[in-house]
Amino acid sequence: MKLGRLAAAIVLGLGCYGVPVMAQEPTESVPDFESSEVRKETLAQALAVAQEITDPQVKGRVLGEIALQYAQIGQAATALSVVAEAEQVVRSIETDNVRVLAMADLAGLYTMLGETEAAGVLLEEAVQTAREVGDNGERGKLLAAIALKYTQIGENDIAANLLKDSEVAIALSKEPVPLFPFEEIPWTGSVGLGGNLASGNNTTALAILNFIIERKWPQDQIDLSLSLSNNFDDSRSGGDRNRIKAEIDAEFRHHYNDGRWQYFIHANAMRDEVNNINLRTSLFAGPGRNFWRGGKGKTLDMQLGLGIRFEDSDQRDEDLDVPVLTYGLRYKNLFLGSWKFRQFLTFEVPIADTADYYLTSSTSLGIPISSKWSFSNSLQLRYAAQPTGNNTNLRVNFITGLRYQF
Repeated sequence: MKLGRLAAAIVLGLGCYGVPVMAQEPTESVPDFESSEVRKETLAQALAVAQEITDPQVKGRVLGEIALQYAQIGQAATALSVVAEAEQVVRSIETDNVRVLAMADLAGLYTMLGETEAAGVLLEEAVQTAREVGDNGERGKLLAAIALKYTQIGENDIAANLLKDSEVAIALSKEPVPLFPFEEIPWTGSVGLGGNLASGNNTTALAILNFIIERKWPQDQIDLSLSLSNNFDDSRSGGDRNRIKAEIDAEFRHHYNDGRWQYFIHANAMRDEVNNINLRTSLFAGPGRNFWRGGKGKTLDMQLGLGIRFEDSDQRDEDLDVPVLTYGLRYKNLFLGSWKFRQFLTFEVPIADTADYYLTSSTSLGIPISSKWSFSNSLQLRYAAQPTGNNTNLRVNFITGLRYQF
């Protein structure tokens, strides 16, 4: 029975997902080979199939097509009900440009059904979203598509203004984008949840919650991150099976001239029960050099600085190192196709005790699932030349999970 319904939907053209909803115009008469009653029954079956679709983009398009078919056989009230349902579906589409185009198509359906006020509300919301699209070329295309829908409801002045804005955006998209000074970007960030699990003679698990927040001005940048993790090992005694690690990392960078040279201030604070560290803090400052920069925040930077490092642990009671030399290497937002790659490397060496050096490396690869969500994999290495207690010099963690961009 389900296959029969699906076949009926395909006959109606619902399987051709690449065809826009408004590609057809309602006909004034029903084809001779199919009576109105039979067609109503077939549409009801197609509507039942549409309810089972989970992809909001596809479901919204299919519901719009069904509404169009209802309008063709004179079932305006039913068509309007289906369009209203399609509206709720397309509002849940995460990708902005896809959602805008879907809303514009539904506005066309509302217009066809005589609901110009509902069409206007949808188009106003579509315009607001389209204007927030960062890519000039994409924004121009969206505004042009919306302008055509405004002409259908008789709002020619609004359509003309949108077309002018569209032309400006498309013209800007053809101009080379300067890499410096930076385009000012408000606070943006992401939150990730990941971990790993291993079971054998004993069971171990690592769960990590990570926040990253960034802000960019024409010559300045701030990066903040907060990481909370729980290390579980059932081979440890009952009260010690869970060990918490919390880390806060902050960096400010000021860029000079063409942006190649920079001055940075970096601060870090960490409590690590796994390595028996009660508190470990550091503060570094110094010059940096940008060797390569591309669009969308792609950078390759190196830094060299001096600072202080303080550690209070089971082995080191209020150990203060001054001065400490630090070297940093940063690959940020490099892309492998649509995959996002990052690599941060930090090397710390106390001048008075070079044998007590410390190395950290974080490599991450993000594979996009949608415009906001990505599948995240990261490899974290920490090497302490003089580890705390009975811990090994090298600790390796592989973390896999999900990340949400906001």
